[in-house]
Amino acid sequence: MLVVMCTPASQHHHKQQQQQQQQQQQQQQQQQRRRTVQDAGHDKALDMMLVTNPTTINIIWNMVENATFYNIVWREVTADGSGDSVNDKVLNSESFYTIENLRPCTNYLVTLEAVGGEDGETLDFEQRETRTIPEAPFQVTGVYVTPLEGEATLNVTWYPVSVGNCTINYRVSWNASSICVRANNNTNTIIDLTYTITNLTYDIRYTNEGNNITNDLAYTIIDLVHDTRYTCEGSNTTTDTYYTITDLAYDTDYTVCVSSSAEGESASPKCNEALTTEPEKELNMYLHPSDTSIEVGWLLLDGADSYQIVWANSDGGSWHKVNGTTERYKITDLLPCTNYSVQVEARAGTDQLKIDSNSTFTLPQAPSAVSDLTVTTLDIVPSLEVMWSPVTPPGNCDLIYRVSWSFTNNTQAGIITTNETVYTIKDLSYDTKYNVCVQPWVDETYAIQVCQQATTIPSRLLVILNPNLTSINVEWTKDDSDDSYFILWFSEKDDEGWAPVDGETDSYIITDLQTCTHYTVIVEARSASQIVTTDSDTTRTLPLKDLNNLSSSSPAPSPVTNLSVTSMESEPSIEVMWSPVTPPGNCDLTYRVSWSFTNNTQAGIITTNETVYTIKDLSYGTKYTVCVQPWVDETNATQVCQQATTIPSKLNLQLVTYATTIDVSWITDDNADSYVILWDSDSDDGGWTSVDGEANTFTITDRLPCTIYTIILEAIKGGDILETDLASTRTVAIAPSPVTNLSVTSMDSEPSLEVMWSPVTPPGNCDLTYRVSWSFTNNTQAGIITTNETVYTIKDLSYGTKYTVCVQPWVEDTNAIHVCQQATVTERLRMRLVPASTSIEVLWSLIPLADTYYIMWDDSLTDWQLSSVNGFTDHYTITDLQPSTTYTVVLQAWQGGNDLNVTDTAWVTTLPPELELHLEATPTTINAKWTQIDEAESYVIEWTDGDDEAHPWTTIDGASDSYVITDLLPNTNYTIILAAKREGGGGGGGGTEETLDIDVDSIVTPVERNYYTHFL
Repeated sequence: MLVVMCTPASQHHHKQQQQQQQQQQQQQQQQQRRRTVQDAGHDKALDMMLVTNPTTINIIWNMVENATFYNIVWREVTADGSGDSVNDKVLNSESFYTIENLRPCTNYLVTLEAVGGEDGETLDFEQRETRTIPEAPFQVTGVYVTPLEGEATLNVTWYPVSVGNCTINYRVSWNASSICVRANNNTNTIIDLTYTITNLTYDIRYTNEGNNITNDLAYTIIDLVHDTRYTCEGSNTTTDTYYTITDLAYDTDYTVCVSSSAEGESASPKCNEALTTEPEKELNMYLHPSDTSIEVGWLLLDGADSYQIVWANSDGGSWHKVNGTTERYKITDLLPCTNYSVQVEARAGTDQLKIDSNSTFTLPQAPSAVSDLTVTTLDIVPSLEVMWSPVTPPGNCDLIYRVSWSFTNNTQAGIITTNETVYTIKDLSYDTKYNVCVQPWVDETYAIQVCQQATTIPSRLLVILNPNLTSINVEWTKDDSDDSYFILWFSEKDDEGWAPVDGETDSYIITDLQTCTHYTVIVEARSASQIVTTDSDTTRTLPLKDLNNLSSSSPAPSPVTNLSVTSMESEPSIEVMWSPVTPPGNCDLTYRVSWSFTNNTQAGIITTNETVYTIKDLSYGTKYTVCVQPWVDETNATQVCQQATTIPSKLNLQLVTYATTIDVSWITDDNADSYVILWDSDSDDGGWTSVDGEANTFTITDRLPCTIYTIILEAIKGGDILETDLASTRTVAIAPSPVTNLSVTSMDSEPSLEVMWSPVTPPGNCDLTYRVSWSFTNNTQAGIITTNETVYTIKDLSYGTKYTVCVQPWVEDTNAIHVCQQATVTERLRMRLVPASTSIEVLWSLIPLADTYYIMWDDSLTDWQLSSVNGFTDHYTITDLQPSTTYTVVLQAWQGGNDLNVTDTAWVTTLPPELELHLEATPTTINAKWTQIDEAESYVIEWTDGDDEAHPWTTIDGASDSYVITDLLPNTNYTIILAAKREGGGGGGGGTEETLDIDVDSIVTPVERNYYTHFL
């Protein structure tokens, strides 16, 4: 006995085989019946007729005797025969049927069968293939016409339309809606026996239209414009959804229309409003950029009543309109380091006259200072690891970091530039405290540097340097295992040397050195000629000055001698001369020349390397105190002063200055019938007045504080100037207003308070600063700074401490009432998460009281997982995670088994699996292969050639892992960009596409055999 056991899968397969056999039997019986009808010689009485429409086919036939019903079957004809069949039955009383819901321009196979008799035999049948007719498409939408900058060209784009399987063509037409070319009455004579003039727009290209035939010996075409090739109207057909219209007339209105057609069936055209091509550049536009603005200037054109300024970068732009008498405009609120295209358009009413355009980069802007600076001592070698949070560059500027380190005496030890946010300073001295600073730079602008101190690991040698004028006493700690020591020294002036000493010695004096010079000293401990350990330090030899004052970092030079201050005879000027001063050692020396009035009010100051200087533009008959002071670095000699009086004026002009007024007085001239008083300033409007010849005083009012004014007095008789006197003065300062809108906020990133306030308008031209002070609640001062900004971050504060913060505007020696506010520095972990595909790095800031940190995480599908680290650790990496999965991470700080109630929670999604692209090339193709990503629903591939010409991107099914790019050029570098995509969760029934990963690779196609032979 045979027993067959069937699994569910085999049962399903068996059932499918039975159904297929039944269908094949029915088809064979039907074909047999049809052959029987043919063999019987039955005439095709059906005489089926098909009437096609775009979406329907009407079937008409003759009724067949004894037919009980008619069977109608139709299907779309495809190349692979995959079209599904549809069938329907009608009663024997019907001789008409309409097949609906078809696609235009599509082939269909229609079968009509008359069935009757007791066994349902085929009495007659007929089969025929037909094609639905085209249908007029919808009118195109999204027509955009854009002029090409600087050229008489229009770029036209539109949205595609589709109709079934019909071939869609687009017709682009354009016509100048204004006079295309202004005729200049030139004459051109054609001397041919027979000459046909047609299509002047294209062939002659000088008039708008024309058509004439002549058999004359001479025919004159007038009103032509020579050497100008303009297209005033035209059209073209394309299957693309874009078209570029070239060779148009400059500064001409064009109407552009786009229409679609499906195999002869056309839709009505879609036309844009008239668009003007660009004019020739005659405005001579110029651009003067700053960091956030561009000043645009141009030449005024006759007939222009307005100018429109348009600007844009890669992210968009804006525009502004000014009147016809304006010849400059300042574009503000721009991004630094950004390329902006600027266009100026001259208009007369609504007509364009000329257009000029150019582009420029805005200047760089100083970036923000770094935050989260940490300087860590490395344990193995004398090195320091420096880390900080990245700074967002202003605008599109390229930002770098300058890392510098110096000794505690501010002597520079080193400096580097980097693009990274971590740097290890190596080859430092043992057991040395360094001041490490990080400063973001953008071109030549930079932020305030942020500094932190750290000490390198100690060396057992413990080198100590004691500098003198021309020597350095070197001391170190000796060890019994050392059999010798080696001392090396060098300076920035290439002064160097070395000396060996025995192992019993613990000091050495380096002699014959230069004063005021930095030296680096290295001590090497040796055993059996091998270096066991080293230590080094840097110091500066003392300057040639009083050895009782060793605290100064720079030497004070000697005062000047032979000072001579002479009043010039030709003008109110003073010539100052002195003997040169010898700089101490290697120090750089300069001279500061200052001059003041006898009331000690400063009148001017300059710095020079010369030993002669002429002070110009002084007041007549005024005594000045002139001082000369040598400087070296930040130290100076005693200034030497001398007084001199400028040449007098008979009028003896005198000034008494207040904050907003100036009292003017003078000695009258008996011959003068009036006096003219004039006043002017570089930072305020000037003015003048006239008084009669008996007056000898006048008060100038409504002036600005802290402003230098030049006063000129002229004695007049009968319109002629008899005498002139001139003097300058500076109005005094007044107290500013208090600050408003003060806010003090605790920062999340560090124990800091951010202080912000509204800016105070300084009185007149006074220089205004803000003093920010902070103190504890018991009024003990904690710190004070002066700033020009309206925001300041007070750093390195204590957690959980309340501070009183005050801001007070100052103008010179006057000040406003200070405004204060209290705030408490809150304690936070400031957790940061950095996800990868299968891991998450957890970073946080240390809490001083914490001895343990607990890290917990889950993905909402599994139980919480827990790990802990000690209180000195500020990071932890969670591993063995799933890609593209959202995790909740909780961080807690504990002390001695007690929760400090300092917790931070965050959510992050791990990254998807990485996409890996591999390329293989032939001379004209590139085969791109990649590793599939399970979540990818599609892939998008795009490529550019060596000329950076981008080719249209192609979408590939998510199940594919390769794509062949064809029609390429041999010996050409191509860059391939591959992106894995999936549909995201959009609202409103639609979805947004999400990019899972991107990979980029390049390859050069090989040289094709005999590719260069056609050049031979």
